Amino acid sequence: MPTQTTSAPESPDTGFSLPDGPKAPSIVNGINFLTRRDSSGRGYQRKYGDVWTLKLPGFGTSVFVADPALIKKVYTAKPDVLHGGEFPLGEVLGPGSLFSMDEADHLKERRLLLKPFHGDRLRDYESLFQEEALRGFDKWQDDVDFESIETFNEITVRVILRSVFGADGETLTELQELLPTAVKIGQQVAAVKPLAKDFGPWSPAGKLKAYKKRLHAIVDELSQKRLADPNVDARTDILSMMLLAMREDGQEIDIPLLCDELTTVLAAGHETTGSSLAWTMERLRRHPDLVRRLELEVIEGGSELRAATILEVLRSRPVLSGHVRMVKKPFELGEWRLAPGTVIFADIATIHSTDRYHADASAFSPDRYIGAKPDTYSWIPFGGGVRRCLGAAFAQLEMDVVIRELINNFELITTNEAPERSVFKGIASGPSKGGLGRVRRRRAPLSAGPAESALACPVQH
Repeated sequence: MPTQTTSAPESPDTGFSLPDGPKAPSIVNGINFLTRRDSSGRGYQRKYGDVWTLKLPGFGTSVFVADPALIKKVYTAKPDVLHGGEFPLGEVLGPGSLFSMDEADHLKERRLLLKPFHGDRLRDYESLFQEEALRGFDKWQDDVDFESIETFNEITVRVILRSVFGADGETLTELQELLPTAVKIGQQVAAVKPLAKDFGPWSPAGKLKAYKKRLHAIVDELSQKRLADPNVDARTDILSMMLLAMREDGQEIDIPLLCDELTTVLAAGHETTGSSLAWTMERLRRHPDLVRRLELEVIEGGSELRAATILEVLRSRPVLSGHVRMVKKPFELGEWRLAPGTVIFADIATIHSTDRYHADASAFSPDRYIGAKPDTYSWIPFGGGVRRCLGAAFAQLEMDVVIRELINNFELITTNEAPERSVFKGIASGPSKGGLGRVRRRRAPLSAGPAESALACPVQH
């Protein structure tokens, strides 16, 4: 169905207009949005086209977009026209988070964080990815069902803690216990607005406050050690690189703001990547022919099919269902003119499942990306424009190395069970059974030598 062309009547006083949409009360739309987020989007698309309006609790008038041309317009809008930092997640992460910044502050902070995620720097992390993958896999038992998301979340959190904080020893152990719980509570607080009020130490907001206080103390201690280290410029962890950049710019070291930014990197790169890896396990176990081809690729030292598989997992099972912008100045979106205060959702889940933009979209087919890059504005798991995820290449390389080691060291026991459903966890979604895995350790790895990794970030914005 083409984009709907019937818009609501314009007001003669303002000239603003909205796409059509359901007329249900806000609370009904909100429940539908939370419990049936992906399927409800496809239903609205069938009825109203690629753009529709919903009134949602806590967000108000919200325009959902599943049209690549209009998503491009959203992602490339001027920073003073559409804001991305005026939403609960930014409030939870704090004022030093990229998620809570807009315009000049956002661009300045983004430039500061860009260096650690540059392609040349990523090679420094590859051995770390491999080490943590093998460490996580060591717990697996042969021929026993297990929720792979638990292992993958542990791998990704340790990778983030070591690469971001440069943590080791007791500090790594404490952060590994503290941060995942804090992120989980933060998701709940961001998703359900009443939980953001601090009712004391046993309330979600109160617990989050205590976790952040302890985290600030740890970051302060680590920062003092880094700044006193005469060899700090040789370190590759993101905390050290940010401290050096601040010192070179003559900036005051603001520990709470620095902590907000580091927590943002962890929140954005831990559970999302862990869920995507769990989805990879779930998908591979239902596609034995693909597993055999991936095994052959590992033996031959290649990476093209593995890279395509990652792209297809991110398309077919996105862990984020949308990206949000707030209209700050009148904004022309196709035939509609949106008023300030309107919320725009770039609907990832719906556009990723639309046959017009992805042939036979319901099929899991990595071959669609063999020799072909995804379209910039219809494949959007990492967003786009100046707010595109800085860690996109980091996440894809981490997935590549973890999947390579999985295939290299284990036989995947395939299944004919029905696909796992997507369940909403507060911000991200994951497989309903935790990406149920069953494996058998190989007597010897398929490849004894180092394999090629698909490092390149395949889509540039």
